[in-house]
Amino acid sequence: MDDQEETIENCRLHVESLLARKGHSGLQETSYPSRSLNFLKRLQGTPQRFDNVPNYTHDASSQTALPKEATIKLKTIIAGAGLGGLATAIALRRRGHEVTVFEKATELGEVGAGIQVPPNSRRLLMRWGLGPYLEGKAVEPEAIHLRRWQDGKVISLTKLVPDFEEKFGAPYYVVHRANLQLAMYELALSLGVCVRVNAGVRCYNAEGSGVVLENGEVHHADLIVAADGIRSEARRVVLEERDQPPQQCGYAAYRAMVDVDLMRADPELSWLLDVPGQNLW
Repeated sequence: MDDQEETIENCRLHVESLLARKGHSGLQETSYPSRSLNFLKRLQGTPQRFDNVPNYTHDASSQTALPKEATIKLKTIIAGAGLGGLATAIALRRRGHEVTVFEKATELGEVGAGIQVPPNSRRLLMRWGLGPYLEGKAVEPEAIHLRRWQDGKVISLTKLVPDFEEKFGAPYYVVHRANLQLAMYELALSLGVCVRVNAGVRCYNAEGSGVVLENGEVHHADLIVAADGIRSEARRVVLEERDQPPQQCGYAAYRAMVDVDLMRADPELSWLLDVPGQNLW
C-alpha cells in the first residue's frame, strides 16, 4: 500500500469510526435529493488513486488553457447570475456547452461586502482565466491578526505572504463580492455565455425540461441549473411539492463597508491601513 492508498484507507476507517460512535452501522441518506454522501460510498469501496491531482508548480502558461471539449454538447439554462451561477456557466462553457444565464435583477450587483478567496479557489479562478478581469480589484493581505478585544494585543498570527503561495501554490485574496461577480461576468461573456438580465425564472417544468420566465417566455434545455437563491421554485419541483424551506439558525451577521478616506482621517483607525491585512477582535 503506497502513501496515497494509506491516506484513503485511514479516511475510510475514520468515517466508519465516527458512524459507529454515533450508533450508525452504515451510510445515512439525506432527506432530500443529494449526492453529498457519495464520497463515503467510494471510501468504503476500493481505495482510489489520485494520479491526476494538479501540481502546484505548473507554469502559468498552462493555467488558462481550455480543457478538452465534451463529447456530447448540452444546451444549458442557468437561473441566477450570482457567483454560483456564473461559476457554473464558465465551467460548462469551457467544455464547449451552450450556456444561457437568466438573471432576475435589472443589472448585476452582488449583495454583500467583502469575500475571501483562499488559494484553492484562487488557483481554479486563475485556471479559468479570471486573472486579467480581477487585476486591480483584489487585495493580498499580508497576515491575519487575531487580537484580544480588551486591548488589541495580538494573540494569534497567521502569515499569508509569502507562506500561502509557497505552501499552496497561490496567494490568499480578499475582494469585494461585486468586483468578483463583475469579473466572472466579463469572463463568461468573453467565452460566449449568453447572460440576460431582467429575465427572472418564474417556474420550472421538470417534465418538459424547461423554464418559464417572469415575462412569460418559455425556454427549453438539456440541462437546467437553479442558482437563483433560497427562494428558488426549483427546490419545490425537485422535491415533488414536498418543499423544505431554509430554517432560521438563530444567528445573525452584520457587515458593513467604511470609506478608507474616513478611516485614514481617524487616528484610532488609520493604522489599519498601514499594511494590507486582516484584524479580528
